[in-house]
Amino acid sequence: MLGYGTHVEPTTRHAHMLCASQVSDKTHPDWVAVLDSGSTPMKIFVCSRRAIEHSGPFTVPHLFISIRTPGDPNEAKLPVNDLTRGVLRMEFHDLDRVPERPIPLIGVPADSWVARNAPTPETLFNPERAVQVLDFVRPHVDQKRALRASGLGHTAVRAIIVHCDAGWSRSPAVAAALTKTLLGQDDTHWFKAKSPNMLVYRTLLTVYYDSTSGVLHAPRVAAATSTRRP
Repeated sequence: MLGYGTHVEPTTRHAHMLCASQVSDKTHPDWVAVLDSGSTPMKIFVCSRRAIEHSGPFTVPHLFISIRTPGDPNEAKLPVNDLTRGVLRMEFHDLDRVPERPIPLIGVPADSWVARNAPTPETLFNPERAVQVLDFVRPHVDQKRALRASGLGHTAVRAIIVHCDAGWSRSPAVAAALTKTLLGQDDTHWFKAKSPNMLVYRTLLTVYYDSTSGVLHAPRVAAATSTRRP
């Protein structure tokens, strides 16, 4: 069944399970190593919901950014454990604008959650959601830089796992923007390997570069929730 903001999952890229060992596997196509500090770099992973729900527990300190389509009644089942340093759950459609005409939903029942949650301006990615993403990740990036200098980089977050339904558009857009802004690295990998949602990408960049203070304060957004662990 296809609905708003969903894609056919590429079989060659996402049929495998995302396992904990891949956090350190440099041949895996869906990560970018950043803040390299010898043997303990910080990495960003992008995957589909199917992959993360079938993943084993991660064995290094990590963050989850979990993206689902508005109206989806079920949250993704994340492999949270004692090394999970935070979870940010968000809902927004995989579109860059509200369609002028309704999107045909072939084979989708009229009373399904997909049909009952048509895109609106409020369900697209916006600056408030961008602030939440940046505020969620920024402290961990700053901590990683600080601990690297003292030789304690291994104790900080070493993986940021971002997932959406297919791991093809929304999550790569978040990963690309974080790579370019907070992490200060080249983000072209994500555009070669994936198809980032440009509204998500550009909004994150705009909010980041327009901010003048060191800390962004996120307005309350009902469609996103954050859970952090000390």
